[in-house]
Amino acid sequence: MPQAILIAGGAQRFAVTIDDFRRYLEQAGIGRKRIREYRSAYLDEGVLEARLSIAASERTRSPLVIAFCGHGGTHGWAFDDVRSFDYPRLADALAPGRRPVMVVNDCCHAMALAEAFEKRGLSKDRFSLIAAAEKDETTRGGLLPLVIDNWSQCKPNRFGPELRWGAKNDHLFFPVSIDTKTA
Repeated sequence: MPQAILIAGGAQRFAVTIDDFRRYLEQAGIGRKRIREYRSAYLDEGVLEARLSIAASERTRSPLVIAFCGHGGTHGWAFDDVRSFDYPRLADALAPGRRPVMVVNDCCHAMALAEAFEKRGLSKDRFSLIAAAEKDETTRGGLLPLVIDNWSQCKPNRFGPELRWGAKNDHLFFPVSIDTKTA
């Protein structure tokens, strides 16, 4: 059964977007118990790292989607003015295991994550990234609503502002691909 880890940045608009994505995943058939939702204002970086590592290393071929909606920099996710979660740390946390992992990175400089994946030697067959902006660009957001719209129609994200790296595993999160009997 697919699993999801959803992380919202500090602003209310990020939380609303993450809530919309959670609702999509629930309607698509991922059971509520398989979705973990975090608000960066209340998030300890060590706890996040542990949760990501445990989820990525589960002994399953069932896919994992990680969605971040918030502020980002070339180094990683910016939770607030002081706390952040850097991309090399994220790549290290996701490395163990064999399950397919898709990251939907809806923040400025989102494609910088691909560089961390490559430096860590993560396989493009196992990992995929849909990014809202190039590593040297900013964005006003809006990637997750586009993903929701496309996946609801069983269409991969190919057109629009998003950027791609790695496997194109969108189909693993289409409503018809999720076995709702095991939710």
